[in-house]
Amino acid sequence: MRREDPNQFAGYLIPGLLLFFDRTLSNKGKKIINVAFTICMFYFLLLTGSRGALLASIMGIVTIFIFDKNSKLMSIKTFKKVFLLFFLMVLAILSINFLPSFLTERFNISYMMADGGTGRIEIWEFFLSLFNKSSLFYKIFGYGSGSLASLYYRIAHNTWIEVLIGSGIFGLIIFVLLMIN
Repeated sequence: MRREDPNQFAGYLIPGLLLFFDRTLSNKGKKIINVAFTICMFYFLLLTGSRGALLASIMGIVTIFIFDKNSKLMSIKTFKKVFLLFFLMVLAILSINFLPSFLTERFNISYMMADGGTGRIEIWEFFLSLFNKSSLFYKIFGYGSGSLASLYYRIAHNTWIEVLIGSGIFGLIIFVLLMIN
């Protein structure tokens, strides 16, 4: 039975989290439901233990807040948005205490320093070297979705590299267009 990579799974949660956060700011739909889903998605993201996904989601929330078309400097509405953003960050920090210990240690600074990214740089170098050495067919169409583990004993922990190797340049272009959209 194949187990989903926690980082990859967290990547599935981020668009939903950002969608509900954006809906909360833009008053689309029911605000209570949007706030509840935002908080739940953020908590589920914490349960994956993915530090990169946590950072990406925080950066996404900040980006949405900065580029929100409806915000006016120093208005009550802006104050509410800042409060909501602050509340979510505090909630995330407080909810780490309720996570299992094997997850909470991943967010500890000393653990992160000792962990060193679990050899990701070497893994990324391997896959990028594989791409460079591949035939034109594999560069354009890739080796197939989910094939990284069979090409190397580890996954890339990088969605962009995984899409490039799995789906080739053609798939990466489609993926980039989806992200931009």
